[in-house]
Amino acid sequence: GVAPLAQFSATTGISDPISESTLAQAYSLAITDQVDVHSNSWGYPDGQSHPIVEESIENAYRNGRRSEVDGRARGMVILFASGNSFEESLEYQEDLSTLTSVIGVGASNAADRHSVYSNGSVVLDVCAPSNDFVALPGLVTTDNEDSAGYPDNGYNDGGLDGFSQGLDNQGNYTATFGGTSGACPVA
Repeated sequence: GVAPLAQFSATTGISDPISESTLAQAYSLAITDQVDVHSNSWGYPDGQSHPIVEESIENAYRNGRRSEVDGRARGMVILFASGNSFEESLEYQEDLSTLTSVIGVGASNAADRHSVYSNGSVVLDVCAPSNDFVALPGLVTTDNEDSAGYPDNGYNDGGLDGFSQGLDNQGNYTATFGGTSGACPVA
């Protein structure tokens, strides 16, 4: 809905135990595949700096998106979600969303205010629409419907979670999706 003609690809395996070199390869692959925008919603569970990955991100930032006209690098746009633990210092992802080569993305709510859970700092680059804990709508997206413990109709039981009664009686969409992981791809 935000970029209807955009194409996307995904890198999987981030949630599994993964090596620094494998993470770094994801950015090398993005350069090879001529990725324009690389949206990230992950951070290191140990909260430590990982120079191999950071160098790979910096390389993609500087050398990605080669011009078809002259072959020169235009640079890849790299975004990182800032996290949802309302940390002012961004200490959980400080080595990623606060890197100068990335755009650190926080969340804002439907009232155009910083979402209460969203990490923030003087080095946060932008906030994008998301949700909040207050009674405001969040992002509208397709709903979950699977056997992972969601209700029979998915995340909600129809009607866009009460924000637009009658528009989604089957519960195929939700209007309360959010988090900085929702805001990051919007940005």
